[in-house]
Amino acid sequence: MFQNIFSIIVILAFGLDLHTKAQAENISVEYKTVAVILAQAPDTVNIPSIELYRQIKESVDKSDLWIVAPIWTVKNNLKGQDEEEKLPDLGAIPTFDRRELIKAHPQAHTRLPEEAAPASENPVIKSVQIVLDTLAIEGALIVDCLPEGAQVVLGCGLYYYDRTRGKIVASSRKYFRAGVTDSTNWSEHLIVALDKGIKHTKEIKTQAKLEQVLTYTDEMESPMQKAMGMEIWGKRFLASDLNKTLPGTTLSLLHENENYSFGFGVSFGQYRDQQLLAQEVGMEIKFAPRAFAARTLIWELPIGISFIQRDTKAKSFMVDEGDSTRSELNAMGEIGPALLWRVQNKYTFGLGVSYQHNLNIKTETNGNHPLQLMERGYKAGFLWSTKF
Repeated sequence: MFQNIFSIIVILAFGLDLHTKAQAENISVEYKTVAVILAQAPDTVNIPSIELYRQIKESVDKSDLWIVAPIWTVKNNLKGQDEEEKLPDLGAIPTFDRRELIKAHPQAHTRLPEEAAPASENPVIKSVQIVLDTLAIEGALIVDCLPEGAQVVLGCGLYYYDRTRGKIVASSRKYFRAGVTDSTNWSEHLIVALDKGIKHTKEIKTQAKLEQVLTYTDEMESPMQKAMGMEIWGKRFLASDLNKTLPGTTLSLLHENENYSFGFGVSFGQYRDQQLLAQEVGMEIKFAPRAFAARTLIWELPIGISFIQRDTKAKSFMVDEGDSTRSELNAMGEIGPALLWRVQNKYTFGLGVSYQHNLNIKTETNGNHPLQLMERGYKAGFLWSTKF
């Protein structure tokens, strides 16, 4: 820990030529398991690169930043190299062809900080991606140096390759203008700089999300979406002649967003027993403001108006009397709360209750015992809808 603190102080105080880069990506780095791999030049075995790898591997093993995957497991699962182009075997050190790194991340081949590098056409490093996918490892720390022969390096870098993104998402580099034969003294600086770059990028991402939340207002409405709705309900009328529960169903076409819904529906209900037959058909229009009770729970207050054709027939117990019938056309107002549960942002289930009041438009009655007008009642139902 003291070495890390000292390295940060040195970097800030003396302005050393250590370049850190972390792209503005959604980096999911939570300091989990990583593979530590060396990018090796195919035509030479460079000693300073190997020594830097060993030093970084040792430092990462001792730190609390990452958990290092077993090197032999990583080495045995590295694929993607042609048989005729196999790299020199470096024992337990897992390696891949440095040309793959340069192709995916051309900045690794620059000699000076101000030198521009062409854009990469394909950021995936095949050998690294295969081993990460095979072992289900979150990412890889790639150690790389720009070699000049077997004893000199002109620059070294440490890169974080993210398995999910399939690319290098953070890097730290040190350039040596005249070349050096020992780069191990820079291992801690590279690790600290890479860690700072990753944390800085995550802070930017977190701040952007926070600002998005803070600037959100109710005026920012979500777009309207179409949905098909169904309600299975039971009505209870406050009328002595029909002190029964009338079951039925309503099918609706809805336009909805996070703040309200608007729908048009048709309904049918029927009650039958040995003495009474009651049935109704209707059309309804509803508007419902909404408010979230929790992340997936929604309070809704449907307000509706409908036109109902209701026919009722009651059998008489007297042999000499005929049946009593009533046919009525009503305009009905309805209001009542509903609690909805949203599933997978597409399906909605819920329960609702409402009070209904009828305004009679037209009535026809027959029989010796006219049936009582159904002025008001209550309804409870199960709600379901799906977006399309």
